[in-house]
Formats: sequence, structure tokens, C-alpha cells
Amino acid sequence: MMDASTSVLNILPYIGHVKNLFVITSGVKTSYLLSKMKINHICSGGMAISNLFSYVGSEAERTIRNYTADIAFFSCKGLSLDGKATDTSIEENNIRKAMIENSAKKVLLCDSSKINKVYLHILCSVDDVDEIICEAPLPPQLQNLLANKRRKTI
Repeated sequence: MMDASTSVLNILPYIGHVKNLFVITSGVKTSYLLSKMKINHICSGGMAISNLFSYVGSEAERTIRNYTADIAFFSCKGLSLDGKATDTSIEENNIRKAMIENSAKKVLLCDSSKINKVYLHILCSVDDVDEIICEAPLPPQLQNLLANKRRKTI
């Protein structure tokens, strides 16, 4: 599963070689690029947030909840040093939460500009994710939270 974030758009070139790939997305641009890459996918549909190129609402959420996935890639607007992923869009967070709940592995995509930022709506905590992909090393506080989570699951 892939949300509608620009972070997801940035990882698309790295998945094109994967055999038997099937993607479920809430992203308008993501769906378009997956089509260009000839990757089979389902777009959630629903109400479009045109400036975000994202589908949200009960129809989109219902579509997401009808499927399970091996992995979910999703993003946020901010990741606090105490491990809270937050965003400005409760509608997009609801879609992301459905993806998180229905995926075996959860991967948060978070570029360094989002670190130590906090927004109104809580998406999840570091305890809810399996990996964080960032172009720069995470601050020690976040590295420790991830390490503690891994120790708990072993």
C-alpha cells in the first residue's frame, strides 16, 4: 500500500523491478506513475483533495480496508523527537491509519526537513512502524526509540 505523498513518489523508481508487484494507493499521481511503469494497482477512489492529489473519505477508506498488504509506505508532515508522526490532514491520516492496520510491515518515509516538527493530527508513533526511511541519519532520540521497539519484538 502507498499513500499519496511526494515521499512515495520518490521511491517509485526503486520498485519497478519487483516481480508480481501489486499496489493499492490513495494517490492520484501515484496511480498515474504506476500505470506508466506498467505496475498493476488499485486506486482507492473517493473524494479528491485536488491540491494534494489524494483520495480520502469513507469510500477511499472502505477500499483500503478491503485489502491486506505485505508492506505499507506512508509519510507524514512532522516527526517529533518523542516519536509521534503528525500531519495537517485528518482525512489523509485516516487513510494512512487504514493502510497501517492492514499491512504486515509499516514503513514511514520521512525526509530530514520533517524531523522535530509537530502538527495538529497524530498519525502514529514510532512504536507503530517497523522502519523509518530518511535521506539523513535520524537523531539519536529516534534511533533509540526504534532500537527499543525492535528489542521488544524479538
